[in-house]
Amino acid sequence: MTERASVRFRVTQYASEKPWIVIEPLGGGKLDLFKKVVGFDLSPGTTFEQAERICDFLNENIEQIAET
Repeated sequence: MTERASVRFRVTQYASEKPWIVIEPLGGGKLDLFKKVVGFDLSPGTTFEQAERICDFLNENIEQIAET
């Protein structure tokens, strides 16, 4: 069975100040995926401001995540 959950993306930083993007649940199904921290490492040299623009794009275009 496929479960779906609404998500949002948020920029955070490693101790080294390198930005990365985290997926956070907003509501919906109880996905096993969210028992852990899930995120995306970005290309080397990506600034925090660039990461925010990527995050904004994801938040505007991805409504839910599915887990099967």
